[in-house]
Amino acid sequence: KHALKWKLANEKNIRLFHIFEHEWETKTDLVKSMLRSRVGKNTNKLMARKLSVRPIENDIAKVFMETNHVHGHIRADSSYGLFSDDFLVSVMTFVRSRFSKKHEWEMARFASIKNTTIVGNGGKLFSAFVKDQSPNNVVSYSDLRWGMGQSYSTFGFRFDGITKPNYFYWHKNERILHSRMKFQKHKLSKLLTSFDENKTEMENMIDEGYNVIYDCGNYRWIWTK
Repeated sequence: KHALKWKLANEKNIRLFHIFEHEWETKTDLVKSMLRSRVGKNTNKLMARKLSVRPIENDIAKVFMETNHVHGHIRADSSYGLFSDDFLVSVMTFVRSRFSKKHEWEMARFASIKNTTIVGNGGKLFSAFVKDQSPNNVVSYSDLRWGMGQSYSTFGFRFDGITKPNYFYWHKNERILHSRMKFQKHKLSKLLTSFDENKTEMENMIDEGYNVIYDCGNYRWIWTK
């Protein structure tokens, strides 16, 4: 239903944002910052050409993403930071492609410090990665709950289709959304209090008290050397 709602709004040139309850409750300031950014109302503005970029340790990227990215952090194989003097203002992280053997790398996370628009930061961070790692191709996914990812085209990516809606697990006693990757069926016997091999992954999770929540899907973007 979220994907259909997004499609109908998009056909009428309406920018529709989907905010999950736990995001509003646990990351209120970040969600407000993202909304301000989408409508051009950020209070601070920086120019990437005046900033410096360099590789950063993944633990530094993790802290930054947990604060400034609505999906938080995932393990990275390579991370780059954009600095105003010594102050970290934007981060881009990369992993070896997780979902497709056709692609060598995946741009996994990209975020800027809250309440700040940084013109040209994506291109500058991505160029540093390309210079250092010399990838043949890179894939990335833009969450349609938050936009269409138009900025990807500004640093060389091309649109490559829409993915099906992804699903997550939510438990009423928790305040986080769990990735389906965490609860793949072969892992469930060690994670759940009761596991039935004859039931599907989703059936086992529902029996454990989890709800299933879907997003709107993603735009898939490809960069080729």
